[in-house]
Amino acid sequence: MALQLIKKINNFDIKWVCKINHQEFNPILDLLFKIFTHVGSFVAWISIAFILYVFDLFEPSFWLYATCINGGIIALPIKLIIRRDRPFIAKKIKCKINLKDKFIISKHTSFPSGHSVYYSSCTIILLVIFGYWWLYFILIPFAFIVAFTRVNLGAHYPSDVIFGYIIGFFISLITIYIFPFYLPIFWEISDKLRYFWNLTFP
Repeated sequence: MALQLIKKINNFDIKWVCKINHQEFNPILDLLFKIFTHVGSFVAWISIAFILYVFDLFEPSFWLYATCINGGIIALPIKLIIRRDRPFIAKKIKCKINLKDKFIISKHTSFPSGHSVYYSSCTIILLVIFGYWWLYFILIPFAFIVAFTRVNLGAHYPSDVIFGYIIGFFISLITIYIFPFYLPIFWEISDKLRYFWNLTFP
């Protein structure tokens, strides 16, 4: 039963990664895809957390830091255990997959998509802590953009992205549950950093 399900998922992945990766667009759109795809990256969300901190939005910043930490703790071991080859090097795919994203660290950590994990978990956290209605109209469309571009650029299979979002959802729930544990630690680090900053730049 499990093997049949895995086979069906693989067949689905092979079919759609070929179709989506071979989609041709104009050079401007291709460039935008390469930029927008990294809205889901770990670096992007750590940077957003830092910007929130600089603008004195301390707790929202701490929420994102906690989410990124949890994402790494959960998603990275899964990647290293499963070690799924990325589409552009997979031998089982008959069509040629073009790698259009040059920021690939490892060729064997396709599952799950880290961009999907971080985007979904951090987006859910932002929607929970801020709750602004207009955020939904910005963040939710980008979820589809990130998902599509990860496959179109040859970095992931569709199932990598789908399960990445599912894992990210559970990471956000875990973060909400254990954030009270993180909060005093972040405040202590923050106070020390501000102390040294004021000491260095009085």
